[in-house]
Amino acid sequence: MKAAIYCPGPSLAKAVDDFEGLEICVNRSAILRGCDYWACGDPAPILSSRQQVIGRPTLFTMRSTVETLSQSDFTWPGGIIEWESLFEFLPHTQICWTRYTTLAAIVLAVAKGATDIRIFGCDWTHEADWDGNADALADREEHRWKLEREIYGRLTDSLALRGIEVKRVQLAQIPH
Repeated sequence: MKAAIYCPGPSLAKAVDDFEGLEICVNRSAILRGCDYWACGDPAPILSSRQQVIGRPTLFTMRSTVETLSQSDFTWPGGIIEWESLFEFLPHTQICWTRYTTLAAIVLAVAKGATDIRIFGCDWTHEADWDGNADALADREEHRWKLEREIYGRLTDSLALRGIEVKRVQLAQIPH
């Protein structure tokens, strides 16, 4: 099965519109396009974006975030899946995939049966998101991207041993 993961990086606006398969939006990308799952780990972006999210995707987030949100008036019209529910599928102690939402989204796609995963808008840059938003709370420094790239490499290498292909579609690869 094919899956697309949409991250909110600057190249997201150029991503394909007619993808056939499982679609997962990471963080603010869910306000640009509809998806099956909305992967968002932290309470603040969920609360600030929830009214703008397109459709009723299942929210994929951390248990601690669910607990924090439950202390407010938060309701979500779709289902909710906690990252921790996938620990048996791929233990986070082997590869720290819970550290970044994009990595958690990859594990979700695989857990749902995807064997061919394409990631759009994952630019690993200090630049603002696809819509010019440069969230002051977001860590866009090089040290952060370096660590995410390292964990991404370990995760994708591990998945390749299972016959699962994960590929970042980079800006230069997207037709203008």
